[in-house]
Amino acid sequence: METLLGLLPSSGSKSQASKKIDYKKRQDKVAGARFLHECGMKLDAKVMTVASASVLFHRFFREVNTTDYDVYLIAGSCLYLAGKLEDQTLKARDVINVTQATLRPGGRPLDMDEAYWNLRDALVQAELLVLRMLRFNTDFEHPHKYLLHYMVSLEDWLGDVVFHRLPLRRTAWTLLRDSYMDPFILDVKPQWLALACIHVSLQCYGLNVPGSVEGGKTWYETMCPSCSRETLWNVTEKVLDVYGQEQQLFSVPVGSVSSAVYS
Repeated sequence: METLLGLLPSSGSKSQASKKIDYKKRQDKVAGARFLHECGMKLDAKVMTVASASVLFHRFFREVNTTDYDVYLIAGSCLYLAGKLEDQTLKARDVINVTQATLRPGGRPLDMDEAYWNLRDALVQAELLVLRMLRFNTDFEHPHKYLLHYMVSLEDWLGDVVFHRLPLRRTAWTLLRDSYMDPFILDVKPQWLALACIHVSLQCYGLNVPGSVEGGKTWYETMCPSCSRETLWNVTEKVLDVYGQEQQLFSVPVGSVSSAVYS
C-alpha cells in the first residue's frame, strides 16, 4: 500500500489558513460548502447540524445545475433547515446576519428594513425549494456514531496510554467534520468513512494496530467486514482530497455571484 504522505497536498510558502476567501468573487460548490461550514461555526451550530446541512447542500446540487442557483443562499437555507431537523433552533435573522457578514466582512448589521425582509423571504423560499428538490426526504445515516464506537474498541486494542498521549479522537473527529465539505460522503457507507478517518488519524501519529485476529483479518475488517483494504484506501484518498480542494479557493475566481438577493 502507498504511504499517506504521497496523497497529502503540498504546502505553499505562505499558509492558506492566514488568507481570507472573497466569496463574492466565486460561485461554485467548493466555495459554497466551505461557506456553509464557516457560517455554521459562527452560528455556534452543533456538529450534527452542520453535517446535516452539508448533506442537504450536496444532495440539492446533485439535482440541479449549479449556475442556476446562488450557492450561498442555498447554503444558508440548508443551515436554517438543518437546525430544525437536528432540534437546534437557528433564528432566521441570525442566519441572515452571519451569511451576509461572511459575504461582506466589515459591513454593518442589517436594519429591519425592506432589504432585510427581502433576504428573509429569499431564505424561506430557498428552504422550501431544497425540500421540494429532495422530495421532502431528509433521512441520512451519519458516520459519527460508528466513529465513536470504533474508537472505543480501538482504545481497548491499543491501550489507554496511547489514547491519553495522542489526540487520536480529536484528529479523527476533525477529519470526519471536514469530509462533509465534499459530496463523496453521499456515496460511501458511513462505516467506511468512519474507519478511513480513524486510519488517517493513526497514520498521522505513526501508529499501527498490532496483530490480527483469527483468519488474518485486519483491525478495520474486524470492525466492519465489508471494508476491504482497497475500499479503505479509496475512501482515505477521498478524505485527503478534501484538503487539496482548499487550494482551489485561492485560485482564479470561478464565475460570479448571480443572485440579485445575495450578491
